[in-house]
Amino acid sequence: MEQVFNQVLEAKVTETLQAKPYERTEERQGYRNGFKPRNMTTRVRRLVLSVPQVRDGKFSPDFKGKERRTGKAAERTHRHRGEHEGE
Repeated sequence: MEQVFNQVLEAKVTETLQAKPYERTEERQGYRNGFKPRNMTTRVRRLVLSVPQVRDGKFSPDFKGKERRTGKAAERTHRHRGEHEGE
């Protein structure tokens, strides 16, 4: 599952920069600057993703905001269940 997410991230950064790694083009919009490990928790398990970094910081994966909302929703559900266990 991690491999699929990492491939999607690589495709998105290639699209954003309009160039593959080490490719020289007139359309290039920036340069890669390594990867940062990021944790993502799914319903199934925790993933460690390699999120590509771009020198000017223009690249940000779309799922980051959704991950935060999912975490908040899970937290509310957990609190709600805890309130009703004592009844």
